[in-house]
Amino acid sequence: MANTLRQYLKHLTHRKLLVTYPVVAVAIGLGLYMERVESGRAVSFHNKSHLFYKEPSSSENLNYDAELYAFGKRLGEDFDPQILRLALTHKSHIEAETQRRRSLGVSDADLNTDQHNGLLLKAGRTFVSSYLLRHLQAAFPAFPKEGISSLNGYLMSDDALSVVSFHLGVKDLILCQEYPPSETTLADTFLAIVAALNGDAVRERFIRDFLVTQLCGKNVYEIWNPADPKKLVTEILLATRKSAPESRLLRKTAVNTLEANFNVGIYCDQRLIGYGSGETATIAENSAFVDVLRRMFRLDDSRSPLQFPIEVESPDPIHARLQARE
Repeated sequence: MANTLRQYLKHLTHRKLLVTYPVVAVAIGLGLYMERVESGRAVSFHNKSHLFYKEPSSSENLNYDAELYAFGKRLGEDFDPQILRLALTHKSHIEAETQRRRSLGVSDADLNTDQHNGLLLKAGRTFVSSYLLRHLQAAFPAFPKEGISSLNGYLMSDDALSVVSFHLGVKDLILCQEYPPSETTLADTFLAIVAALNGDAVRERFIRDFLVTQLCGKNVYEIWNPADPKKLVTEILLATRKSAPESRLLRKTAVNTLEANFNVGIYCDQRLIGYGSGETATIAENSAFVDVLRRMFRLDDSRSPLQFPIEVESPDPIHARLQARE
């Protein structure tokens, strides 16, 4: 016993845990030691997996069902345990398990290779994208289709979805071959979780609360940056039977210096409809046309904050589409 404890303390000293967390480290070590002595197993502390939690989803000490139950309660949602487990299981996990069994010579006849979130992922992606389009159109009624598509693409990107998924705490619950999960895996998991929720109304609220709120504090023109704002403004004005826009130089200061500044105004029917400034006349004109778009689409600085509890029409229930595919 003395040699074993000496070996353990040397291991902790090497890992710098004895100095940082002396009481916790010794308590964990003694607990592991007594557990192994009582069970009759060999006592060894060279296996670092007993001390360092690397893959919680595959750990022997993890009650996965309890973690799934706690996950649903943290979110305030009532998941079907089997569907939630399916949503967190990726195809790579099934493939890795199949390969592991074959390498050990164990039959994989009882392993259902279709028990992964592929179907939920497709259904969730369709539902989330459809709801986002309808929600964004209701939130930005004057916004053009190109702008709505850009905002939808931003929220549907792996970057945005993975951030939401990570902060929901699914990283340690995902069953996949890689660890830690990649951004794509986290994003796909979020979409599958949406499909695993009970009822379209619950899904819409979930998307609105966790995903649409990512637009808070965002400048939509940083997400959607029209390549030619002058052309877009001209098309809109002509479509509404107004005259073409006219650019006028309002003022300029410090020309031919490093601090040059130009102010350009955009006029339509002898009315100032927007203005902008920049270090050159071209930059100032482009900024002025962007300001015109901001005013046209009612996205200026004085607009009210984005309203999230917006009622939008619901599509066909997602379960009906799932049954139709099956």
